[in-house]
Amino acid sequence: MYGKLANYTMGNKTIDKYIAQFEHLLQKAGWDHTSRGSLFQFKKGLDRKIHLKVLQWEPMPAENLDEWEEAAQKEVEQ
Repeated sequence: MYGKLANYTMGNKTIDKYIAQFEHLLQKAGWDHTSRGSLFQFKKGLDRKIHLKVLQWEPMPAENLDEWEEAAQKEVEQ
């Protein structure tokens, strides 16, 4: 299951679908939702344009998965 998580990307999925599937894979792999590795994998798979836009936020989201998921959703809604 780690391989699926490590290679999972947003691709042409909606942000909600990406987050839901990412959370599912995270749970299946037994990864801690709050670990830095989980956040790293989320950012790595996130659409590059969304990722770069979130990085420009002032203030930037905290370095945790919940904040980044919320920021990505807000960015897509705009």
